[in-house]
Amino acid sequence: MLQWHAVESSAISHIGYDDGRLFIRFESSSTYIYFAVPQSVFHDFQAADSKGRFFDRRIRDRYRYQQLHDEYHLVCSNSHLWKGG
Repeated sequence: MLQWHAVESSAISHIGYDDGRLFIRFESSSTYIYFAVPQSVFHDFQAADSKGRFFDRRIRDRYRYQQLHDEYHLVCSNSHLWKGG
């Protein structure tokens, strides 16, 4: 089950991981899913001093991704993702 984690970053607000999928919610409110990401990368991401730098060096352009569009709503406080209208 997807668990969201608030992070301290000027660019990223929350990260989550579920079954090889890395979820990133940016401060701009855009949310992306990155596919086939090893769990070790997620753990390293959580531990990184700079989330933005880690994203740029270890995630961006390395994994297939998809942006979640307006029909999806992120509910960080409830730690899950739901499709709603």
